[in-house]
Amino acid sequence: MRPIQLARLIVLVFAAATSLAFLAPTGCAASRDKVPAGPELEGTAWELAWMNGDGDTPPDAGITLFFENRQAAGNAGVNRYSGPVQVAPGEKATIAIGPAVSTKMGGPPEAMRREVRYLALLAQSDRYGIGEDGLLRLYWKDEELLRFKKAQVLR
Repeated sequence: MRPIQLARLIVLVFAAATSLAFLAPTGCAASRDKVPAGPELEGTAWELAWMNGDGDTPPDAGITLFFENRQAAGNAGVNRYSGPVQVAPGEKATIAIGPAVSTKMGGPPEAMRREVRYLALLAQSDRYGIGEDGLLRLYWKDEELLRFKKAQVLR
């Protein structure tokens, strides 16, 4: 498959995953209760430490997530992405990211596969938590999807 075709396929898969994530009922608080990213997320930067189904996520994968001005953004490994983010505080804090958009560059096949998986899991996430270990975890129902370590914000 040519790189341009692969890039278009990635955008289509991400758009479909984002759309499905928002159509499926999640059992979360009503949308009227959702608010922009709370104080514990606003202005923070994260680096992917682990991804469900990825085996060992390489430390140099370059996948990042930033929360600022009601947006989630970052680098998915090859392409940059951004989209709106909303959270509902509480014991099981809920989160909704997207629909997101991304650039359309191509890259090595392994990096592109990891990027497609990351963006799909990000869109599927419906709950988050920051543990005592300082790691940000994103969940779908009770299944951990993504784990991030705190990163420096470069300004």
